[in-house]
Amino acid sequence: RFIINVPEEELQEIERICFQIEQAHWFYDDFVREENPSLPSMTLKTFAARMFKQCPLLSQWAHNSDVAYQTFLEYKFKVPVCGAIIMNRMLDRAILVKGWSSRSSWGFPRGKINKDEPEWQCAQREVIEETGFDILPYLVEDERIELAQSDHKVVLYIITGVDEDTRFEPTVRKEISQIQWHNISDLPCGGGGRPDRKNGGATSSVEKDNRYYMIRPFVKRIKSWVARHPERIGAAARVVSRQKQPPASQQHTEAGDRQRAVDNAQPPIRPGPMSVQELFDTVNRARSPPGSVPGAPAYPQEGP
Repeated sequence: RFIINVPEEELQEIERICFQIEQAHWFYDDFVREENPSLPSMTLKTFAARMFKQCPLLSQWAHNSDVAYQTFLEYKFKVPVCGAIIMNRMLDRAILVKGWSSRSSWGFPRGKINKDEPEWQCAQREVIEETGFDILPYLVEDERIELAQSDHKVVLYIITGVDEDTRFEPTVRKEISQIQWHNISDLPCGGGGRPDRKNGGATSSVEKDNRYYMIRPFVKRIKSWVARHPERIGAAARVVSRQKQPPASQQHTEAGDRQRAVDNAQPPIRPGPMSVQELFDTVNRARSPPGSVPGAPAYPQEGP
C-alpha cells in the first residue's frame, strides 16, 4: 500500500522511497502493533532494512540499507520546515508542543514541507496535525520568522490574539503528548543557560532545561517582533478573509446560473385548474433525477 502505488520515477530516488517507508513505519506502530501486540517494536532504521529485504521493488537496496538510511537522514535534515508561533492577546504567552517520547523537547508546532507544497500551506497543515488549530484565517504571509541553520530552513508564521481558552488537541496519533501555553519571558534565549536578573543572577530552571533547546534561536526574535508591534498587545486576533471575490461580471453570471438552476428544478406554475393527469405529470417531473428523459415516469407504473 505504501510502496506499490509509488510512481516509477520516485522508486529510483532513495529519499522518496524512505519517506514512504517512514509512513509505513508509522502505520505499523499506530495500527498493526495495536491489533497484534506480540509484534516487535522497531526503529525506523530496522524497519527500513526489513522492507528493503522483503519488498521486491526495493531489493536493489537490500545490501546497502545502512547507506540508504544515512542518505535519507542527511536529505531529511535539509528539507524545509514550516509552522507557527501562536501567541495570546497580550503577546506574553505562546503555545508549545511536546513530542510523544519522554525525552522529547518542547517546540513550536511545525513540520517538514511536502514536495511542491507552499510554505503557508505546510504551516497550516502541520499546526492542525499537532494542535487541531487552523491558523489560516489569522495568517499574514509576511509576518514570519525565518532561520537557516546548516542548510536547514525553518519558517514560523506569527499568529497573534488567540484566546487562551482555545482548545488544542492533536489530530495525529502518537506524535504530540502535551500542548501548553508558556510565558515568553521565561523561555531561554541563546545557546545555553544565562543569569536571570530577577532571580539574583541565578540561572532559571527553564533556562537550564535542555528540553527547550529547539526554541532558543527564535525567542529573541519573537521578543523583538512584539516590541515593534505594541498596537497588537491586548487586541483580539485579526481574522484575514481568505475568500477571494470573483469579478463583478463573473458574480453576475454565476448568480444568473444559480437562478436558472433553481427555476429549472421547480415545476412550472400555470394559472387555472389542472387535470388529474397534468398534476401527476408535474409531480413526476419534479421528482425525476437530473438527466432523466422528459416525460418518463418517475416511478414504475402498474400494467393495464
